[in-house]
Amino acid sequence: MNLKRRRARTVLLIQIVDNSDFMKKTQICRIEIDNFKKIKRADIELLDGFERTEVSEVADAVNFALGEGSLRKLRARRISDLICPPARLAKVVLYIDGEKPCWVKRTIGTAGKTLYTLDGIRTTRERVMEKLGDFHVKSNIFD
Repeated sequence: MNLKRRRARTVLLIQIVDNSDFMKKTQICRIEIDNFKKIKRADIELLDGFERTEVSEVADAVNFALGEGSLRKLRARRISDLICPPARLAKVVLYIDGEKPCWVKRTIGTAGKTLYTLDGIRTTRERVMEKLGDFHVKSNIFD
């Protein structure tokens, strides 16, 4: 991947974090990543910013948690590419701050089964999309 493309993804991630043009001033304030792609474990506070070499993996993790279903858009050939070996499942949690803070967790196993959790309650992708729509957040951010 060339440097220009990596910088573009960094800028896009910052746009997700600082979406102050929305009426509710909602932002993704924290991301927890376990066994997603090359990231074994990360707990990133986005209010302070971060400097990591895995910026594109973090961007993919955000898209994954926001419900992206296309492996191609997540830059993976198969489900197992989303899970850091030797783990059997990957987990990404987004903490969204705003008028009504919430958190969204998406877990995926090697068999491809995906579980969504919204504020600690197991739910469907459609319910997560509806809730994120209230925050003006959607998947397919990096198209």
